[in-house]
Amino acid sequence: MAGSGRIGAVAVMTGCCLFATAPASLADSPTVVGWWTSLNVGNPLPVGPPAISLASEPDVPPGGLLVQGGASASQPIAFGAISYFVPDGASVTRLDLTLAVPLSIPTTAVHACALQIATFPADAGGPTSQAPPYDCSRSVEGALSADSTRFSFAVGPLVKDGVLSVAILPDGISDRVVFAKPGDASVVTTHGGAAATPTTARPSPSARATAGPATVPTEPAPVNPGPPEDAVALPGL
Repeated sequence: MAGSGRIGAVAVMTGCCLFATAPASLADSPTVVGWWTSLNVGNPLPVGPPAISLASEPDVPPGGLLVQGGASASQPIAFGAISYFVPDGASVTRLDLTLAVPLSIPTTAVHACALQIATFPADAGGPTSQAPPYDCSRSVEGALSADSTRFSFAVGPLVKDGVLSVAILPDGISDRVVFAKPGDASVVTTHGGAAATPTTARPSPSARATAGPATVPTEPAPVNPGPPEDAVALPGL
């Protein structure tokens, strides 16, 4: 097995120069997750209606998100939010959110808007009065996967000061999406520069054998000026 390892190393190092491969893609888990609903009016008074129970939304899993359209696009019944700290030297490429429940309407659409704050307290079905504010002048549309199990968002432009914090909202009044708990693979980042950069590598033994001897610069040989014009030859010499 050791011999096969050496053969692989020789194959990699065949040229005099190698180019770095594309940046490695890594995935990260969220820092905080939450969702809020206008159906939860809270209980601000000593006497009043009780706060909404999660039992009223039984299909939302623990740590998941509910996104549901309301009276208008600007007044959803429910929306979620996610925040991630982006590691130094990393660039965010996309956010992937998996569905916990199949879509009842195939044309359902959602989008991500930038939050106006970097982070927020986690919540599950909290009142919208306690939800983080968002700014949809900075937004990206979600793309549904071919098998209709996942929405992906190209959220790179929404990263600010090393933090990705976004709200997930419905496009239309009839849209309803239940997302599973975002996991370690929910945000995909790349580490390193996007462009390949040349790196110097030692050539393999076969490359050295065919490359020919190295050319070593030499100084020019001194030129013999010959005897001076007034020199006198001595006898016997």
